[in-house]
Amino acid sequence: MKKNPFHLTLEVGLFCFSYFRSGIVGAKYLPLKIAFDPKTKRIHPEPKEKARWILVCGVEDKQCKPCHKS
Repeated sequence: MKKNPFHLTLEVGLFCFSYFRSGIVGAKYLPLKIAFDPKTKRIHPEPKEKARWILVCGVEDKQCKPCHKS
């Protein structure tokens, strides 16, 4: 079976923000992958395997770039 050269998969995150009068007080995201289905010519997001909500700049956030020293 020949692989489709136009098959595209992106990795993104769905964000959820908590805010109060003073501004944003917390944020978390759910890792998703967005795939393109060449048969239906549609994109469809789905959670990555074993995905769960991750606190932004928390212990499990591997993409966090700290802007201050702890």
